[in-house]
Amino acid sequence: MRKIGIFSIKEDFAYSLIHEINQLNVKNIRAEFALVGDTKLFERSPYKLIIDRLSYYVKYFSAYFKNAALTGTYVINNPFAHVGERFLNYNHAKKMGVHVPRTVCLPSCQQHPACSAEDLKNLKYPLDWEEMTDFVGFPAILKPYEAFGYRDVYKIGSINELIQAYNGTQQQVMILQQFIDYDLFVKVYVVGGKDVLVVKYKPSTREYVTDDEWDKSLPGQRIIDSAREFSKKMGFDFGVMEYAVKDNAPYAVNFINPSPNCRKETLGTENFNWLVKKLSKLAIKLVQSDAKNNLEC
Repeated sequence: MRKIGIFSIKEDFAYSLIHEINQLNVKNIRAEFALVGDTKLFERSPYKLIIDRLSYYVKYFSAYFKNAALTGTYVINNPFAHVGERFLNYNHAKKMGVHVPRTVCLPSCQQHPACSAEDLKNLKYPLDWEEMTDFVGFPAILKPYEAFGYRDVYKIGSINELIQAYNGTQQQVMILQQFIDYDLFVKVYVVGGKDVLVVKYKPSTREYVTDDEWDKSLPGQRIIDSAREFSKKMGFDFGVMEYAVKDNAPYAVNFINPSPNCRKETLGTENFNWLVKKLSKLAIKLVQSDAKNNLEC
């Protein structure tokens, strides 16, 4: 039996994936809520394929998934890809020709306790807040370098607000980014590098808008094409990009991986079911084809 292991918090999406995969009744393929303990060096995982919705939160699983991939398990998303590094992703997007807000990466406010002042001769201090904010402008968004939904994200309106928020970020590497005063905000889910779901979104209330149609005058195809291209380039099997559209120009403002929000109560039943079915079919296809992750990302 080839098993698919779902690593997740106890969410409806994970259990819906398990139900969908198993009710398709594909010979010798079954899905389950995964359970693992310690990891021995080069020990094979009992799962032929893993869907990771947890390593962003439980760091141990990053080590487990890398070991599993090295020994023949396919992991969604590739644990060797830098899927959660926002600043790197912005660089890739800009290199592809996608509009990206003006962005600065900041050193962490605090260093590891073992790091002394003598160890920091390469780090300029204090930071030039005026030069930085002249480049980015106000309002701005301060957020962590490593993506984890909307945790520790601040909208900043002045240098004083920026310094106050930054001083509370401890050892996190942070990103300061131009705030796009958008006309429209959308999330673009991409499954398997080709299947695309575009959903209108209100970041201020974290609500999806499902009661009106997509405005055909908006740059929809441009957004879809860039999301597909970016997902393929970065090796994302399942992820979501966020675009702020201003004056008909889409700006890539966020990349949420490896665990995009998939709650039915916010996505709506139709969109939720679409994601479950597409990801389930992709998982089965990858198991059947004996696919392997690219280990040289």
